[in-house]
Formats: sequence, C-alpha cells, structure tokens
Amino acid sequence: MRRKLAIALASVVLALAGCNSGDGDASGANGAGSSDPYRVVFMGGLGSFVSGPANAQLNGLKAAAAKLNKSGGILGRPIEIEVIDTGADATKATSLLVERLAKDPKPDFVLPGTTSGETLALLPILTRHKILAIAESASQDINNPEAYPYGFSVSVGTTLPATALIEAVKKQGYKKLAIIGSNDAFGTNGVKAASDAAAAAGLAYESTTFPADALDVTPQLERLRASSPDVLIYTANGTQVSSLLRSRQKLGWDIPTIADLATGSGDIWLYAGGEPARGTQALVYPITPYVAPEDRPQPVKDLYAELAELGVPPYTSG
Repeated sequence: MRRKLAIALASVVLALAGCNSGDGDASGANGAGSSDPYRVVFMGGLGSFVSGPANAQLNGLKAAAAKLNKSGGILGRPIEIEVIDTGADATKATSLLVERLAKDPKPDFVLPGTTSGETLALLPILTRHKILAIAESASQDINNPEAYPYGFSVSVGTTLPATALIEAVKKQGYKKLAIIGSNDAFGTNGVKAASDAAAAAGLAYESTTFPADALDVTPQLERLRASSPDVLIYTANGTQVSSLLRSRQKLGWDIPTIADLATGSGDIWLYAGGEPARGTQALVYPITPYVAPEDRPQPVKDLYAELAELGVPPYTSG
C-alpha cells in the first residue's frame, strides 16, 4: 500500500537520526561539518510506471525530514532532500548517480530507486563511494553485506511472501499453477520465488515472463492457458498490472487470479480499473484493526500531521 511506503520511508529517516544520536562526531561520510545539512538524495521513478510508489516514498522522506528538522535535524544538521527522477530506468539511474557523485558536496544517504533493477544497478556505485543506501526494493540480492556493506532493504524480500502465497493457494485446493511476471528484476524475482515455493509444496506449475514495457500480454497468457492451470499467480508493478489484467480480460480468461504481495501492496484496482480486476485476489500484509485517531501511536500521528502540512492527499489502496 502507498500508505505503508510513506510510513516505511519515514521510518528510514527516523532511523538515520537514531543511528547518529550517540555522542561523537556529527560529520557524515562526506566529511561534512556539524552545521552542514544532512544531504538525502532520493532517486526514483516519479515520472514512470511506478510513479505511485515513487511519490509515496518521496512523501515519506519529506514528512520525516520535516518532523526531524523541527527538533534540530540529525545531530544538529538540518535535513535537505534532493530529488532525481530516474524514470525507473536502471541505465538512466546509473548515469544520473555518476553525474551527481561527480559534484560536491556528496550525499550522506541515498534512496536508490523505486524498483529492484534500479537499486541493484546503483548499489555497486554507492558501495565504492561508501554512501549509506536504504531501499524498499524487494529483490533478495539487495541485502548482501559482503557485496553491499552500505546497502540495506526494508523489504521482507520475496521468499517469505511467496511461501505464504503458495500455502494459501494449496489450501484452496489448486493443484496446477500458472505463474507470470515482468521480465525486469522485480518480476523475475517474484516469478522465481513463486516457482520455487510451488515446487517445494509439490504443486505443478508453468511460468513465464512478459516484457516490462508491454502493453499487450496476451501471447504470454495464451501459452500459460494452453497448460490448463487451475489458478493464475502474477507479479507486476504499476501500470504493468493494467497491461496484464486487461490482456486477461481481452482473452476472456476467467481463471482465478491472485497477485503476490509485491503487487498486492499497490493499488491494483486503481492501476487496472474495476472491470479488468473484478474477481481477482491479492496477497496483502495483515492490517491492524481500526484505531481511533486519538489512540494511535505518536509517530503515526506525527506522520499524518506532516503529510497534511505537505498537502499530501489521503492514500487509496485495494
């Protein structure tokens, strides 16, 4: 959900304050003095197919920075956020990061992309420059301390959600699965995780991927339909959801359809429209029961207060 993206990114910046809250030198990795800004560089696909999640991430950063700056920033350093629109393109993101790091002052913290492809392309560069990077991208390859000692992900990854999804599918009595996802890092990770979980659960499956920028996914869906599956499992991001579900509708394929957690965390019904998404399901995070505003934890109250000041509208989700 976009609300979760905002909360998670707010937590990231708050965590930065916690990591730097002890006694000692307030200078960052770039040698900044104690009165210099704490420089946060946001890199994400604001103008791309993942514009919804990207903007939620940015809003979370802005809200947390506003809150912290009211109490002195990070060790007295006011937080400044610089925004770089990558277009969710890994090659473009790499070029833009190299261009940015050629300039001073260097950033103290970089949010390295909205998608796994961007993040995995940017982490080697940020590692060489010893710059802290925290992403929400879901690839299992991100949390690799040997390769990326300065890189972290707040995502649960793909293995655990895929296992939960396949367990739920098996309980519903499905025996043969069709699994599909985009051919970018995001989708291929999701397809592999679901395929591995299906194999471990003893379920038969066929899997395939479609071009990440495809508008028509009917050829790939037709190949899967030929295998006579009981259920369709998919992972897609942003407008990829629309392409997939509209293609399913075009084929008139009314197979039970379930999105994985990575997809279910977004607004499937907003992306695809009501009719193409009708009757489909999604794996989602457990949500706590409704809590009255006056009873909510103070950090949550603070987040929504800052978002309101920023003029961020109420979030929607599936």
